[in-house]
Amino acid sequence: MNKHEVIKELMSKSREIIFGDDENVYLSRKRTIELVSQIHEPQKVVVPKVVATWIEYCKQSNLDLDHSMRYTRVNNAETGVEEWIYENQETFAKAWILGYEVEKERLYEVIVPGTSNYKNQKQYLVKQGKNWFFCGNDVNRFKYRFTKGQIEAAGFGWVFDCDGVKVVEVE
Repeated sequence: MNKHEVIKELMSKSREIIFGDDENVYLSRKRTIELVSQIHEPQKVVVPKVVATWIEYCKQSNLDLDHSMRYTRVNNAETGVEEWIYENQETFAKAWILGYEVEKERLYEVIVPGTSNYKNQKQYLVKQGKNWFFCGNDVNRFKYRFTKGQIEAAGFGWVFDCDGVKVVEVE
């Protein structure tokens, strides 16, 4: 239901009038709340983090929607923003106008199949402090779920293309 439908509905409900005349119509509070709650509000779209960062940069730089869509090539050669906007123009425009939510990044576990420690535990890629290593001993005490960007930034991007390593997407 949109704004015009609510107005039409309110105008047609003369039998529900508590009191009033043609210019001053009073409905019950309950019915008015029911009608207003049916108004459709546009939902925010979901965009990747790099796109959200680009939108914020453009708005802070006082660029308009048109420029934010055309000048991606200059500033985002390797981020994928240009391609994403090209393939999702309507979604980008909605994000610009109505607001957006940032897409939750996928998390991955990296496992080396066929290997295990003396307790027969799988070997996971883990991180402790600044150190990254493979470990099978009580991995819960280490960080062992990472975004693709974190894995690549640590120098382990090769695991996504290696047949000898199992990369599992987790929730």
